[in-house]
Formats: sequence, structure tokens, C-alpha cells
Amino acid sequence: MMASLVLRNVQRHLPRLRPMIAALAAAIALLFLGNSISEAINRGYKEVYTEYITGHLTLSPVSERTFTVFGSEALLMGELLIPPVLVSHEELTRILHAMPGVEGTASLVTVAARVQIEGQAQNQPVFGVDFAQYAALFPRLRLLRGSLPDPGQPGILIHESRFPDREPEIGSPVLLSVYNNYSFTIREVPLAGIFSYPIADPVLDRVALIDANTARALNGYVYGVANQENQVEPAGGDLADLFAEADTLAPATGSLDPLEIQNRLRAEDPAGALALKTREGAWNFILVRLAEGARSGGAGRIESGLRNAGFPGMAEIKIRDWRHSAGGNAVLVWIVQILLNIGLIFIAVGASVVTVNALALSVLERTREIGTMRAIGASRGRVGLMISSETMVLVVGTGILGIAAGTGLVLLVNLLRIGLSNPVLQALFGSTRLTGCLSAMLIADHLLLSLALGLVSLVYPLRKSLRIVPVKAMAAV
Repeated sequence: MMASLVLRNVQRHLPRLRPMIAALAAAIALLFLGNSISEAINRGYKEVYTEYITGHLTLSPVSERTFTVFGSEALLMGELLIPPVLVSHEELTRILHAMPGVEGTASLVTVAARVQIEGQAQNQPVFGVDFAQYAALFPRLRLLRGSLPDPGQPGILIHESRFPDREPEIGSPVLLSVYNNYSFTIREVPLAGIFSYPIADPVLDRVALIDANTARALNGYVYGVANQENQVEPAGGDLADLFAEADTLAPATGSLDPLEIQNRLRAEDPAGALALKTREGAWNFILVRLAEGARSGGAGRIESGLRNAGFPGMAEIKIRDWRHSAGGNAVLVWIVQILLNIGLIFIAVGASVVTVNALALSVLERTREIGTMRAIGASRGRVGLMISSETMVLVVGTGILGIAAGTGLVLLVNLLRIGLSNPVLQALFGSTRLTGCLSAMLIADHLLLSLALGLVSLVYPLRKSLRIVPVKAMAAV
């Protein structure tokens, strides 16, 4: 009986409430579209970074400056800062591998280097890795040409965007140089392969992968002269011998090219006798992949596991999720997503205000009807239940209508394949076209939002209806 009465009243008052229904449905549809696009962006970035760059979380040294896997974003006197090295790296990896829920790890050396190939130079982030370990952690790495360097062999993989016109031959020499502490560190390695990532991102497009020993040498993680037998012994003599010959240094006529410096070093030391030995255990990050059920609260799980294992250096490491490990666009997308939701929530709040006003006016127009019901024996509770049911049917039904409209908009956007030509928009959306994502969770969230709006919209009309005095209501014209 009550259900049929509620449906009849909703149908009868529907024409007067059409503006409210249209406004609320449009707000929910817009909110649904915005969140679907935001969800698509977030999913794209999360998938790429967790499957190709950072894993699900990282361990790195505590530092006064913030370093992401791409290095420091701060400049100091025109040079990029060198990240600190993890202490007790071997013990950390041993404990991590013994933890339940940890599927694998890979260690990383972060370098900001000038990479030169076939006369074209570019400053870019370079990841020093153990290629076998890295490929095991990220099996979806898309190698377009070439192959991974053999263990212990130098080599570099460069992103395909570096070669828009013509790709160089595999094995071509690649020169890497780093300027730090008023000196150059220069290394030459062969091009081992060309790879790509599944999304367009200016930061990811500049990434290169290199063997760990070369990366350590570029960052200055070295012991000293590797071949002690071939070192040139200092000649005997006293201090006066230093001035026995005329000064043969000529003034510099211009800045030196790294390639020219490399050629001079080769001429002076053709056998590599003065090469520096790298520190084998020097790593900046440990990338961690977690099992499906252990990804929620993963940082807390790892921290608890390290403490339970008695790891003594907890104060010297920090554990970060994939987003804060990557920094840059990954964090920017998250912030924009929050701001977008705040803006869309304001729209929804405005629509709910319209809804409350429309429902309150509807109750006032039904004063005589409600008074008559009270006069013939309907209790306050029954009247309240009727008004509440009508309000919830209207608002939740409007929410479902808005979700359906939003779903249609998402499908339309995906069908139109709207291109993004602006590089800033491409970086923000992580793609060259605008897309939306549909999921059961997204629909459920907006259904809950409609229910919440219904409950909020219910309060004022319900209070109005329960304050109606039967005698006065029946006397009203």
C-alpha cells in the first residue's frame, strides 16, 4: 500500500520537479565523466610506474634533499645533485626476499647525465641496473630492437622517442658525461637496444637504462685506481724539480666537448690502466614488487617486517609508494585529480541545494494533503516515511539517470578518440588522446553519492512535513 502510494505521488509531482531532476542528473553525469577520465589517467600512470619504473614501493636513504628515482629536481650551482647510497643494501634485500607478499626486488642507481649519440646530445635521467634482475622484476619491458647486455658487460638501452627520424645501429657508441664537483666524469658504452613505454610522458621518454657499474662511475661511487700494477710511480727529486721545466700549458680557447675530452683520455691511457674501480654494493634505491593481496598498506607491511627482522638501520631509510617514489607528473596527476573532485563536488553541492529547495517547495504545496492524512489517522511516523520514501526515490532515481548519462558521455568520449596535441595536456593525461574508464567501483561510488545526496536532501523537507498541524492545514485554501 505504502509503496504504491509513494510511486503515485512521485509520478503526480514529477512535472513540477523536472528542473530539479535535470540539474541533479547533469551534476552527477558531469561528476561521473570527470571521475572516469581521472580514473583512466590514474590507472594508466599506476600501471606504467608499477610495471616498468618503480614497482609498488621503493626503499631509499634518508637525505636532507628529496630524491625520486629520476634524481633530484633541485639544482645547486648549475649542477645536478648526486643521490646518497643505501647502507646495508645486501641485508635489506635479504630481509625483503624473506618477507611474505614480496614477489621480487631490483636495485637502482640514479644518474642525471648528458647522453650523446651520433652527435646529438641530451640531458636525461639514466637508470643504472642489473639487467637480468631488472628484467625479472619488470617482465613487460618492451624491447623494440637489440637485446639486454650480458652480465658484467657495459651497454645502454635508449627510449625510442630519442630517435624520431633515424634509429642508429645497435652497437653504436654512446657517450655519457656528468659534471660534478668541478670535474667531468665521462664513459662510453655501446647501444644495446631501443625500448618504449605504453604511455606518452616527457619524463619517461627521456629515460635510459644502463649497466650498474657505468652508472656508479658516473656518480663517483668509486674506490680509486683499479690496476695498481700499471700505475706510474712518482719520479724522485725535490721541490725544486717541479720548476725545472718551462710551463707548457696554453690558455683555453673555448669550452671542451666531452667527446674531445674522451679522445684525449684514450690517447693518454690507451690500456685503461688508470680506470677507477666502482663500488659494487653502491645503490640508491631498492624497487619492490608486491603480491596482489599485499599491496594495500604495503609500506606499513615492509616497515613492520624490517623492524620484526631486527634491521638496525630503520632511521636511515625511507619507504615510499610508487607515486612519491616517481614524483613529477605522477604526483601532479594525483593533485589535479583531488582538485578536480573538489570542483565537481562543489557542483554536486550546488545541485543538492537546488534539490532541497525544490523538495521543500513540493512539501509546502502539499500542506493540505498532508494535513488531511494526519486528520484521518495517519501518524507522524507514517507521514515521515512517505515523504522520506518519495525523496529517496526521486534523488536516487535521478542519480541512476545521471550515472546512465555519464556512462553515455564516457562511451562517446572514447568513441570520438579526442586527440591531445598540447604537450602539457599529453603529460597530464599520460596519453595523446582523451579517454575515460568505466568500472563497477566507479558506478558503485556514484550510487553511494546519490544515496548520500538523498539523505541530505531529505532532512529539511521531512522537518517541514512533520511540523504541519492538521487543523491549520485543512483550513488552508
